[in-house]
Amino acid sequence: MNRRPKQPVETVRAWVPWTLLGLALAEVGLSIFQWFELRTVQAGGTAVCSVNANINCETVWNSNFAQRLGGLTGLPVAGLGVVWGLAAAVCAGALVWRARTGRPIRPGVLPVRTVGAVAALVSITLVAGSISAGALCLTCLGTYVLVLGYAGVAFGALPGPLQPASGEWTRALGLPATVAAATWILLFLFTPSTPGSALPRSAGKGKNGAPDVSQFLASRPEPERQALSDALARFARTPAPAQMDVLPRPRLLKGAADAPVHVVEWTDILCPHCRRLNEALEELRQAVPPGRLAVESRHYPLDGACNPDVPQKGDGLRCTGALAQICLEQAPDFWTLRDKLFAAQKTLTRDSLLAIASSGSVSRGQLEACIASPEAAAKLQDDIRYAALYNPTGTPIVAINGKPAVPLPVFLYALTMASGDPTASVLTSALPPARRSGAPQ
Repeated sequence: MNRRPKQPVETVRAWVPWTLLGLALAEVGLSIFQWFELRTVQAGGTAVCSVNANINCETVWNSNFAQRLGGLTGLPVAGLGVVWGLAAAVCAGALVWRARTGRPIRPGVLPVRTVGAVAALVSITLVAGSISAGALCLTCLGTYVLVLGYAGVAFGALPGPLQPASGEWTRALGLPATVAAATWILLFLFTPSTPGSALPRSAGKGKNGAPDVSQFLASRPEPERQALSDALARFARTPAPAQMDVLPRPRLLKGAADAPVHVVEWTDILCPHCRRLNEALEELRQAVPPGRLAVESRHYPLDGACNPDVPQKGDGLRCTGALAQICLEQAPDFWTLRDKLFAAQKTLTRDSLLAIASSGSVSRGQLEACIASPEAAAKLQDDIRYAALYNPTGTPIVAINGKPAVPLPVFLYALTMASGDPTASVLTSALPPARRSGAPQ
């Protein structure tokens, strides 16, 4: 009786499973770091990887692509990195276990290659999204190196056919799909919501009917109070630009010209942070007593087509948005139209932008003629040169009484209630001592 020859036992080099596990765990750690950085940005701080307008993680994280992906999945891109990383780590861990215990390798190879294939496909999509954002994200590059490294090892260093056989698909998909689904559900259900400003309205009144700012600040969470104390200390010791004596006169001002707090804000019509700043400033105007605050609108489009400080040239929509607002500055409904433009930010095209901007007191013909005029272009270049005094790394850019400031709603509220004095006792009495200058923002 002839016996069927034994099939060769597949083996894997010892370093391969451990390398896969290390790459996966490194991606989990990097994604968690990115998520914390994103929440810092959402709270009004600055990410450590936001170097300038061109090397700027914030621009990529808040691009239209990232916003759409987050809306579709319920998690930011960094959260999706955690989902993939944990699935990849569990699959690699199963492979380590099989290799160490002498069990068949093929059932462990299949799920590892599945998450590797997903990594390669998703990386291509994310790279395209980063390119469309017009900025370089250094931590995103780290992600691509880790996940593509995982995919390369999975397909290049593991034995056996690359594609699952007809009876292997359950093994190939079951473990990674189960871990990914469980991780996504847990993150979706238990991840804290985006930090909000929650400025006081009518509660907590102090003298003269004004909100009691000390009481409000004392009620904020301890990490927020410490961050606010640090930001106020930085603001107090940061000098105004040396060229302050030659600053251009305001073209458009909302509020009293003699208000003790003068906010200048430079925005980009497609910048999500700028939209949130616009909403925060409106909330701020409703929260502080009349006469305390004046807001000056300026523009800094992140498009090299009109901004010489930005190397990448876009489709011109950001430039058109800035010029359209400049052309509406004398219109009585400017602020209403600006709110409408920001509200439609995610779906703006050139045609819809012009339609919204000309839906009020300025006709489409007048608007288009102004946008094409050298006068509007000159005003935009004035704004860009003005912003350059503050060494911008992105948008929004905010200055208070000539000094660079963070666009954090609670910071803007506290400084406005203190009439622009960051050392006022009404603030320092309610906040912990500021940390040293090296403290994180």
